[in-house]
Amino acid sequence: MIPAPTLRRLVGALALAASSSGAPDGERLAALGAAERLLAAHGLTLADLAVAAPRPARPPAPEPAAWSAPDGDLPPWRVMVRDLCDYAERLTEWEQGFIASLSRRRYRPTERQHAVVARLYRRHVHDQWD
Repeated sequence: MIPAPTLRRLVGALALAASSSGAPDGERLAALGAAERLLAAHGLTLADLAVAAPRPARPPAPEPAAWSAPDGDLPPWRVMVRDLCDYAERLTEWEQGFIASLSRRRYRPTERQHAVVARLYRRHVHDQWD
């Protein structure tokens, strides 16, 4: 365990060594040497310090967009896929395969896939009720 005063000196030396605020290279190298000597006095190296440093946490993934029609007239994608399965006889062979593959999916479709589902839904299901 490094004592608090030594740790403060170490942090200061590493801050100077990492400085990009115009400190001369000689000063930065001297600060790095001082940090190495402080660590060596406690049986440590810069590599030990790097290994012991906590890894930064990954930022949380952004929430996916709530894919729905811009005018809000469409149901969630799973409902559209289920309804399109009921109208399969109106779909082309490719559209039937596409909708069948989405019906087995456990995760959201891509934006492009969602756009295709929305287009098919409007053409074959939604417009039938207007």
